[in-house]
Amino acid sequence: MSAKLGWGVLGTARINEKILPHFANSPRNRLVAIASRDLAKARAAAAPHGIPSAYGNYAELLADPAVDVVYIGLPNHLHVEWARAALAAGKHVLCEKPLALRGAEASELAGLSAASGKRLAEGYMYRHHAQSARILSLVREGKLGEIRRVQGSFHITVAPGPNIRTDGRVGGGAIADVGCYLVNFANAIMGRAPSAVHARGRIAGRTPETDYDTLFSALLDYGGGVTAQLDGGFLGPRIDELRVLGSEGWLEVPHPFKPGAREALVMKRRSTREAPLTTETIEISDAEDPYAVQLENFAAWVRGETPDYPIGEWEALAGASTLERLATEIRR
Repeated sequence: MSAKLGWGVLGTARINEKILPHFANSPRNRLVAIASRDLAKARAAAAPHGIPSAYGNYAELLADPAVDVVYIGLPNHLHVEWARAALAAGKHVLCEKPLALRGAEASELAGLSAASGKRLAEGYMYRHHAQSARILSLVREGKLGEIRRVQGSFHITVAPGPNIRTDGRVGGGAIADVGCYLVNFANAIMGRAPSAVHARGRIAGRTPETDYDTLFSALLDYGGGVTAQLDGGFLGPRIDELRVLGSEGWLEVPHPFKPGAREALVMKRRSTREAPLTTETIEISDAEDPYAVQLENFAAWVRGETPDYPIGEWEALAGASTLERLATEIRR
C-alpha cells in the first residue's frame, strides 16, 4: 500500500490540536474530513489544517469513501457508540482513551473489529514514547527479577465547573481521566488483567451531573501476591510517577505518562541478599512527539507493516473491565 491513508476526525475537541498538526508532515497519513454536530464549528476546525470536507453530523463523515481511518476524540460516553458505527461503516478506528468504560462494550468492539477486518486501537500517546518501550523491555528481560508490585500515582488539578472531565453524565471522573493511564501501564507491565480489584474513592455529589469521582486509591490483585497500588485524582497537586518493584530490584519513573524529550529512569538492583545495592541511571532521549509517532504506528499496523511500538489489542479489553470494577468498588 503506497497511498496515504485518509483520516476523518469526529469532533472538534481541544485534543485535536495535539494531533492534527502532525498530519502535515506525515508520510503515511492525510486529513480528508472532519465532523461536528455544528457545521460552522467543523468548517472552522477544517480551515487551519486544509481539511477538504467538513460535515455537520458524524454519520455523513462515516459515509465518505475518502475516509479510511476514523479518529475519535469525543467525550467518553460517545466512544463506544461511534467506534461501533465507524467499524460498521468499514473504517479503521483510533479512539482516544478510554475506548470503553465497561468490559462487555470493549469486548463487543473487539469482536466487530475482528469480523470487519478493520483495525481498532485505543489512543494512549505515552505508549509511543521510547521511555515506555524501555520500561517494558527491562521488565521482559528480567532486569528486576520477578515483578511483585507496581506503585503509581497520577494526580492533576481540575476545578469544579462546566467541564467534560467533571460531568458524570458524559463519563467524567478521575478514574476515567487519569486512572486509565495507571491501569493501562500496570496491566501492560504485568502482562495480564487483575484477578481482583479493591478501591476506595470520593464522589463529587449525588446528582447525575455530579456523579463522578474526584479521588481514588486502588489495589489490583494479579494473584500470587503480585499487586499494583494505584492512586489518582483531580484535587492536586500534580503528581505523575511510577515505581516497578521486583525480586532483584526496582525501577523509579519520574514522568511515566507525560514524558519529555529527555527523561531519566533510576534502577536499583541487588541480585542476592548479600550483594551490594547498585544504582543505575538510564537516560532516555526521544525528541519525537508521541502523538505523531502514534499516528505513524497506527498507519503502519493498518498497512500490514510492523509498528515501532506494538499496539496492545488485549489491553483495551483488560483496561475497560478494570475501570468498570474500580468505578463499581468506590460506589459500594
